[in-house]
Amino acid sequence: MHFQGLNLNLLVSLDALLSEKSVTRAAVRLHVTQPAMSASLQQLRQYLSDPLLEKVGRQFELTPRGKELSVSVKELLLRINTVLHSGETFDPGTASRTFKVAMSAHMADLLGVPIIRQLIQIAPNINFQIIDLAIDSFRRVEEGELDFCITVGERVENNPPNRPEILSSRHLFSDEFVLVAALDNDAVTADISYEQFCEFPYIEVRFSGNFMSLPDIELERQPRRPRVQAWMTTSQNVLAAVSATQAVAIVPSRLFRLHREYLKLKSVAPPLKLAPIHQMCFWHARNAIDVGHEWFADLLEETARSAWPAEADTETA
Repeated sequence: MHFQGLNLNLLVSLDALLSEKSVTRAAVRLHVTQPAMSASLQQLRQYLSDPLLEKVGRQFELTPRGKELSVSVKELLLRINTVLHSGETFDPGTASRTFKVAMSAHMADLLGVPIIRQLIQIAPNINFQIIDLAIDSFRRVEEGELDFCITVGERVENNPPNRPEILSSRHLFSDEFVLVAALDNDAVTADISYEQFCEFPYIEVRFSGNFMSLPDIELERQPRRPRVQAWMTTSQNVLAAVSATQAVAIVPSRLFRLHREYLKLKSVAPPLKLAPIHQMCFWHARNAIDVGHEWFADLLEETARSAWPAEADTETA
């Protein structure tokens, strides 16, 4: 089908070329031959009067026109897909679909496991893929690579998406941070001062290796802070390290409560002011007419409230 002289099938090729910045990778992505993809690129260049891809050094980069088209074309294709499937009924008991959700490892513990349990019982053909939370997670939601991103609401301020107005969100549950230590670490007491805290070796979590947690962002603002003994990529690894050493760490209270018994941990209030955690679920507003997507958003919210009810917030650690 043609529209104003353009073969609309070329829009799919255009999206692949602009995303991959490579004829070879675009061809692999669409399962076509490289000569066929090269021919599509030539047609697009002729129609748009722009090279779209230019060689810079040893690799190809998008031209200004290519960058301008990149998000718009992807958004158009995603909207077309949503509209085509908007009238479909959705029965979770028989539907087959994969939902990709970005979240931290500790949220995979707190929410991912209960979600899997639910899916096995009520939606056996629905697949749930957890993707590591990263700096570019919001961008990937915007571009349709991820269905949801679960992170703390404060993350939007510290690492804002390109276009926050296109994101929808729901609150899942709230939490607070606690200072954790090994149960036999008698030097850590409930009345620990900030100066005493700074004398302890400290284990810091860095999501995806370079994504700072909220407590560590706050510690960076202090005139003095504990010396970081080690950086680890998950809060669970941090807890295991604390359990076996004299080091301390700051982690979410709910995660501490999940692991404290078998890791033999204790917690006290941190000796600095830290804001409460509000775990939020974010997705692109274009999915509002997707009944399957709406069902999974409901499942995330209901499972979070069931697994971690609000009254648990007041439980002492």
